Amino acid sequence: GSGLNVNIGGTIYESADEYKFELTEVGVANFIGFNFVEKLGEDPLALAFGIPPGLPYPGLSFTVPYTDGGYPEDKNRKSEGNVFADGTIIEANGIVTISPIQGTYKSDEEVSYHVGKRLKYLFKGTSGKRSKGKNRRLKRNYLN
Repeated sequence: GSGLNVNIGGTIYESADEYKFELTEVGVANFIGFNFVEKLGEDPLALAFGIPPGLPYPGLSFTVPYTDGGYPEDKNRKSEGNVFADGTIIEANGIVTISPIQGTYKSDEEVSYHVGKRLKYLFKGTSGKRSKGKNRRLKRNYLN
């Protein structure tokens, strides 16, 4: 089935009018990345989270930015993580990303078109706008 992945950045406001809604796509950009370390007791971030110094066991730790963990850079400007100016939900006050999904992955063009059409009043001049040519093609392919 189809669904929506919604992320609300930063401050919680009382009115929906105070938010900026963005039609986005699921991507790989994120605030943190994960990486494997040989000894958790020597990893600065693991230590900051209370792992005892000198712990000789391997495990997972975090990296900031996510690319330091070996993840490829997400260059898609409509990727959820990239819509937040500095890549963090915490600092993205007033931004709400809405990504159509199918199962747990990005939806196909038809679903994205219909979500954008039904929610277009939220996207007031933002990246939720689609070109007329693309809309005509989608209408011709999916609505007839």
